[in-house]
Amino acid sequence: MSLWGKAIISGIVIEGILFSLLCASGWGPCGPGSPVGFVLMLAHFPATMLALPVSGLDLPDWIMMPLLFALACIWWILISYAFLVTRGRK
Repeated sequence: MSLWGKAIISGIVIEGILFSLLCASGWGPCGPGSPVGFVLMLAHFPATMLALPVSGLDLPDWIMMPLLFALACIWWILISYAFLVTRGRK
């Protein structure tokens, strides 16, 4: 399997786990309901910044969460690829 294939699989799995933990940690009226939720929110910060230009397009709310998930997957895929490339050097 190529490095990109491994990076795609690991990026989607990492984001799936983080997204599940983020949803399970609970949200209060002003943000995350626990310290774990805050740390997970920080892990999603780069994807949130990537989604900011799209937020001004007046898209329905049900589109924004899958879009954020997709952008976060892309972010983790790139990080996984960088890790795999540097790990393979000798």
